[in-house]
Amino acid sequence: MFDSLVTVSDRDKQRALELVLQSRTFVRSEQLRAFLRYVCSMEIEGRGEQITEYRIAVEALGRPEDYTTTEDSAVRNRAHALRAKLEELYAKEFPDAPVRIDFFKGSYRPHFVVHKPPDENGSVAPMLTPPEMAKAQTVEPKLRVLGLVVAGLALAFLAGVWLRGFVRPTPDSLMAEAWGPLFDQDGDVLMSVASHSHMQVRARSSKPPESERAVDAPPPVYEWYRRYHSLPPGKNLYLEFVNSSTRFGDAIGAAEVVRTIAAAGGKAQIFPETSVSEAMFRDRMSCSSECPRIRRRLIDCCRTGRFGVLYDETLQKETIVGPSATYVTQIDDASGIIQSYGLVTVLRGQGVQGAQHRIMIFSGSHSSCTVGATEFMSSPAHLRDFRDRLRKQGHSSFPPAYQMVIRCRADRVVPLNEEYETHLVLK
Repeated sequence: MFDSLVTVSDRDKQRALELVLQSRTFVRSEQLRAFLRYVCSMEIEGRGEQITEYRIAVEALGRPEDYTTTEDSAVRNRAHALRAKLEELYAKEFPDAPVRIDFFKGSYRPHFVVHKPPDENGSVAPMLTPPEMAKAQTVEPKLRVLGLVVAGLALAFLAGVWLRGFVRPTPDSLMAEAWGPLFDQDGDVLMSVASHSHMQVRARSSKPPESERAVDAPPPVYEWYRRYHSLPPGKNLYLEFVNSSTRFGDAIGAAEVVRTIAAAGGKAQIFPETSVSEAMFRDRMSCSSECPRIRRRLIDCCRTGRFGVLYDETLQKETIVGPSATYVTQIDDASGIIQSYGLVTVLRGQGVQGAQHRIMIFSGSHSSCTVGATEFMSSPAHLRDFRDRLRKQGHSSFPPAYQMVIRCRADRVVPLNEEYETHLVLK
């Protein structure tokens, strides 16, 4: 149990802060890291009483000096997200952290608590200290000991290099159960990343050839362009049709999938959607990140899809449409916080031995939720919760085909957290 009565030194406070900032939980949350670094530094410097919502917004989050707390809830939203992230960190990644950073409800001032008393040196955080040198009568025994140590380290290093080619990483059993043959160390997963059609704005001295499918930019494009870039004299703007670009969230999601497979000892090849054909999926394990064309053809082919990602003309938003509910992206214009929904679709592979293959598709109503969906499937804690839900429905393990909706919160395209929403077992 954490003890708030034990005095924590500034040194241990700084170590607790660095532990959080360098953690996997906070690695993609730059705004939350800036928030936490600022308030903790103020507290460690003895200026905790000077922490205010306005100062956090302007000095930590980069808001303009005319920031008003009544019109912009960015600090309050990030404070809520920060508390949630800290709870996740100490529950999953560092459950035995000797010093914990916490916030009283309604306060932006951090406080540090410990769960064990200080050691004899007055420290509560683990610290590596060099061992005392044994007293020796002559220099020669010391050199012999040092030589043995160096030789032992060298042998250990060589043994590690030699064994590396024979010992393969063992994935978490729950992760292996959920990902199945996608973790096959002798397999080769095809990772297809969505290619979206859009128009790029280019500043040029002359209009590109017609073969590049470029058109003159209308006046509103000039107004928008000058907000972010300077337009050199003599250059005009042109719109060029492109169908080979990948959204930021889709790219991060694809990288998370490849990292997860590699950590289990498997391997994957990444292809843009425009380079992938249905024939490439046959007799092969595969994943795809928000590929509408491939996703639609696969689900239509298997005739099992019940959830789909559709664009709602009335709402002007991407939505996930299910059998009994529609999940719509919500965006807070003031804070930039996005609540969206990711969709994980797991299907049997196609081919002669289709039952032994697997296709996993990550999509959703926004680019950020593609990342959230991949992080959910890469988390043993989330998968354990999902498996418990399946067992309550009578399933002994993860079914061979299912769809799951993931509720995601993100700071623009950077995910903050993800939670289970609902699922459907496919037959």
